[in-house]
Amino acid sequence: MHNHKICIFHILKSVKDDFVMKKKTIFAATNIKEGYYIINI
Repeated sequence: MHNHKICIFHILKSVKDDFVMKKKTIFAATNIKEGYYIINI
């Protein structure tokens, strides 16, 4: 049961990280024409 909770936590974290990366990518894409760049490392 404990391992199952950890697994769900990792899935949720990866989904959240993916969402944040998408937001950053969208932000960068909307600002390229103005010369702003966001580099995700």
